[in-house]
Amino acid sequence: WTALAGDVLGILPKPGAAQNSEAGSAMDKVMPLVIRWRKEARERRDFAMSDAIRKELEAAGIILEDSSAGTTWRLK
Repeated sequence: WTALAGDVLGILPKPGAAQNSEAGSAMDKVMPLVIRWRKEARERRDFAMSDAIRKELEAAGIILEDSSAGTTWRLK
């Protein structure tokens, strides 16, 4: 039953799932700061820093998406 529920149906948490939710919570707290720092760099016209932030995040698997409503992020 455990194999069916966990492996096949995916309804049981995998080992380390609590750590993943903690990591997700940390990301939700940190990313607004990083987005603000990038916005401040752009406002200072420090486009080299703004671009570096975007590239480093992308290398880490995080995509920034700019729109008229602001900047959002998602995992690659």
